[in-house]
Formats: sequence, structure tokens, C-alpha cells
Amino acid sequence: MLAKLQSLLATTQSPQPTTPEPSKDTGQAAAAQPELLQGLGRRARRPTNTTVSSESTVDSDFNISFEQQQQQRLLSKREQRQLVAHRLPDIQRLSRLHPVSKVLQQTEWDCGLASVCMVLRSFGQATCTVLQLERDVQTQSVWTIDLAFLLRRHLPDHADFTYYTTCVGVNPQHASSEFYSMEIDEDFSRVIALFSKARVEQLVQIVEVKISLLDLKRFLVHRRYVALLLVDSRWLACVDCEQKQQARGRHKRSLSEMSRLGHRGVLGWLARRRISNAGFVGHYVLLIAYIPSLDMFVYRDPAIPEEFCLASALAVDAARSCPGTDHDCIIVKL
Repeated sequence: MLAKLQSLLATTQSPQPTTPEPSKDTGQAAAAQPELLQGLGRRARRPTNTTVSSESTVDSDFNISFEQQQQQRLLSKREQRQLVAHRLPDIQRLSRLHPVSKVLQQTEWDCGLASVCMVLRSFGQATCTVLQLERDVQTQSVWTIDLAFLLRRHLPDHADFTYYTTCVGVNPQHASSEFYSMEIDEDFSRVIALFSKARVEQLVQIVEVKISLLDLKRFLVHRRYVALLLVDSRWLACVDCEQKQQARGRHKRSLSEMSRLGHRGVLGWLARRRISNAGFVGHYVLLIAYIPSLDMFVYRDPAIPEEFCLASALAVDAARSCPGTDHDCIIVKL
């Protein structure tokens, strides 16, 4: 009888709840700084080089915010504008504290040189100018491989960067593009020679692959890397710039406003607003940060006077994936 009673008690008692000890990653996430300011005052864990990282290298705060990214895509445009406006002061502070400062292009063709100049200045070369790089590159038909060699020539030997592209060489499909057609025959031998030199002398690390959007986010989330992207400028628009224009009640800047921006501001604005019905319009921008809760990239656009620009990850991905870009991307470790 006693044994039967003990058996009955054992089956009716519920197990005592146990509280697992927090994992190391969970503790780090709980103690993390606000998302936008992460990495500004401390050194974040990151991949050891600029080659594509594996999934295991993603930090806990990135994983936590991934669900927020999915929710963000469901927001209406009005809700998205409100969210961006709410976070704008933090984004402005991020831009001010970021080691890569803004450099404006001087003409409509030197956006790539201006982007390289931004990177070089972040490595302590404060006197670097776009004009100096123009004399160095010795061509006005600048390809991404030209920019990679400029970085190799002027960065310290220990500097780490990787050039990702889906076409090592000259893509024959570009011959039919109006953007390339005038210079492609003249540039062919020079560009092929640079790719060959990079391979034989191992001067530039080139990976023939399209870097995924997720890997791009991983590199940019802690602001310890920047990404120099070739995009089709017709598909990339700054969310913050558009909101400012709408707030002023017009979609185009007046001549008086453009005159206040000065010569470089006018060049930048015209370079950005090229003929919309034309074909591919190549343009280089420099991604400096990724904000998971907004699912947006912060970037420097050398064509416009604003200190920073903001675009959704989907917009950036569309702009870098257009025919004509070859998905060219240079990841630089700061």
C-alpha cells in the first residue's frame, strides 16, 4: 500500500522549473550599447580579414535584430519615414563620429576617386585629394580595378581589402551599353593587363563571386569595414534626402538653392539626376554602416553635398545588381 501511494505521488508531482545560465552571447547582447552607437567607442568582434565570413561569425546583436528587419519590410512608407525621423539624431551622430569623412567629387567621372580618397584619409592621409589621385590613375575612364590598384599603392602594406566581382576582366556584354561603348575598346588592353598583374604578382586580392547582401550587412554592422560599391545611380535614392525635399514642398531644387551649394554642389546634383530614361549610369558610393532595426545602409555619396545618405538594403541590393555593375564591391577593413 505504501509503495503504491509513493508511486501515485511521483506521477502527480510536476518537475521543478530550472533557469539555464545565460550564454556568453546572450550576456553580451544584454549588455550591448544602443545599436546605432555600437562600435563607436569600443572594438567589436569581427572577422579576421575581408574575405566573406561564415555564418558562425555573426554577432548576437545582429541575430537578435534580424527579426526586426523582417518586420521593418512590412511597415508602410509613412511608418518608415516616421521611424527614420525618430532615429535621425543617432544616425547624424554616427556619421560625425565615423572615421571615414566625406569627400566630394570634382567632375562627373571621378566619383570612384573621391571614394578612394575618403578611405585613404581614414588611414591618416589627411592631405590626399581627388586631383592627386587623378594624376596617379592617368585616365578618366576609371574601372574598379583601377581603384583597387590605387588602394594598394597608397594604403599601408598591412591594410586588408578584397575586391569582389562576378567578372574578372572585361565583360563582353558591356560593349552594347552606351555607358561603356565609347571607351571599352580603348580600355580593354589596360584593364585586362591590370587583372593579370593582380593575379601574377598577387598585389590585389580578387574574388570572383557576388558578395551576398547578408555578408554585406555583416561587414557593415559594426562600422569596422567600409564597402566601395559600383551601382546604377538610377536605382539608388537617399531616403533622408527625399524626405527633406518633400518637407520643403518640392521635388527639385531651385536655381537659387543650387547657387548656394556652390560649384561642387551643382556638379553633384547634376551627376545624381542624369537623364532617367537613359541606360546604365555607373556611380561609386561608399557604404559606411548598416542599421539592422531599419534594415538600411548609411553611405557617403561623393556626388551630393549631404554628409551622409540612407537607403534601404533592398534598394542598395537592386542598385548594385543592375547589368553593368558586375556586382563590383571592394571591402576595406579600417
